[in-house]
Amino acid sequence: MEASSPTEGLLYLKQLGTWNGRSQFKLDSLRMVMRELGDPQDRIKSVIVGGTNGKGSVSAALAAILGQGGSRVGLNISPHLTSVEERIVIDGVAVSSDDLNRAAIIIRDTAKAVGTFLSFHEAITATAYLLMHDLNCEWGVFEVGVGGRLDAANIIRNPEASVIVSVGLDHQLLLGDTISKIAREKAGIMRENTPVITGQMQPEAEKELSECALSVGARRYSYGRDYSVMLESHEIPYFRSREWGDVALAPSLVGEHQIHNMSVAICAGRVLGSSIGNCSGGVSSVHWPARLERVSYHGREILLDCAHNVPGVEALCHYLRSRKLFNITCIFGAIKTKEWREMATRLAPYVSRWLLLEPVSEHAVSCLELSKFLSGFDAKQEVFGGDYERLLAKVAGEKGSGGIVATGSIYMIGGLRALIVPNDRPLWHRIPFKRTANS
Repeated sequence: MEASSPTEGLLYLKQLGTWNGRSQFKLDSLRMVMRELGDPQDRIKSVIVGGTNGKGSVSAALAAILGQGGSRVGLNISPHLTSVEERIVIDGVAVSSDDLNRAAIIIRDTAKAVGTFLSFHEAITATAYLLMHDLNCEWGVFEVGVGGRLDAANIIRNPEASVIVSVGLDHQLLLGDTISKIAREKAGIMRENTPVITGQMQPEAEKELSECALSVGARRYSYGRDYSVMLESHEIPYFRSREWGDVALAPSLVGEHQIHNMSVAICAGRVLGSSIGNCSGGVSSVHWPARLERVSYHGREILLDCAHNVPGVEALCHYLRSRKLFNITCIFGAIKTKEWREMATRLAPYVSRWLLLEPVSEHAVSCLELSKFLSGFDAKQEVFGGDYERLLAKVAGEKGSGGIVATGSIYMIGGLRALIVPNDRPLWHRIPFKRTANS
C-alpha cells in the first residue's frame, strides 16, 4: 500500500460526511467496495458488539481476553477520544498514521472505481477491515457505531458471535422512540446458528431480543438465565454460569456497571473458547480510558467519564452516590444530538459548581445555552467556551480538595484528556502462546 502523500488518506477521511438520518440508508455501497477488495472482513474471525452503553468496554475487554490466549487481535471502536487512529487498534495499540493513511487511500480509490461514495463511518470501518486483514490479525472485534441493523459492522457475513450489551433510549431519531424498537434495530446483528450474548435488559428489550433470536435461529446466552454476577462474602463479585461454573471478577475498570459489562465479556470469551484464566486475566488488565478514570493534573485529581447520554449519566450518578461524592465541581459540555438537559438535571443534585466547556463539534451546545439552562439550579457557574487550557489552569491554581468530575461529551473529554495524559498505555497486551509438554 503506497501513498503519494503522507496525509492524502487522512484528509479523505476528514472530509467525509456522516449520515444524519434524513434519507434512506443502505449498506450496498460499503458491500460493493469490500467485494472489490475481496471481502477482507470475512477472512478473519470476528465478533460484532452492540448496545446503548457498555459496548466499548465490552469490546476492549473481549479483545484483551482473546489477546491473553496469544491471538493477534484487532479492535474497531466508535467514536474516538483524541485522534482518528484510536478507532483501529492492533494488539492494544492504535494503528500508525502511515498505516491508516495508506489503507484509507485504497478505500477511497476503490469507492471511486466502483462508482460509489461512503460516509465517514463506512470508510473508517472499511479501513479497519482492510488493515486487520493486511496486518495478519486472527480476530477482529467490531464495536457497532449506532444501532446494529444498518451499521457498517453488519456487513460481516459469518461472525463467530454477536454481543448486545444493553438497550436504552438514545439516538431515538435514528433507531426509534421505544425500547422495543431500539432493541429490534440492535438485534439486526444476530445471525442464524451463531451465538448471541445479551446483557441485563429491561423487560421490553428482553422480550424483543428473545423473539428476534428465535426468529433468526440464533443461540442466545442471556444474562440472568445463562449467566449472571453473584456477590459472595466480602462482596467479591463472581461470574456465575451453569455451563462453566464460577469465575472471580477483579475488573480493572471502575464502577458497578463495569462488573456487569465484564460478565458479558467473559460469557462471550467462554462461548468463543477462551479459558477461565484468559477471561479473568483479560478483564483484570484491560485499559479503557475516560470511563470513571482518575487522572492527576498538577496535584488536582479529576474523574473523567464518557457519560454522554442519559443511561451513562445514571451509571455515573450511581457511582457518585455509592462513594458519597456530593458538592462536586462538574466540568460539563454537551452536543445537541443528546438529551443534554436531562443529563444535566440528573447530575445537578451532586454539583455545587459548573465549569462549562464547548466540545469541538459542529453540534456543540453553546456555553451560553448551557449557562441559561443551568441557572435554574442552585450552583455556581464559570464559562470557558473552547478554552480547555484556561480551564485546566484554573483548576490547577485552586487550593482545595473538592471533587472534580468531567463528563457530558466524548469529544470534550477527549480534548481534556489529551492535555492531561499525553502518552497513553496500551489497551491490552497480547500474551505470547507458550507451548507445554502436553500442548
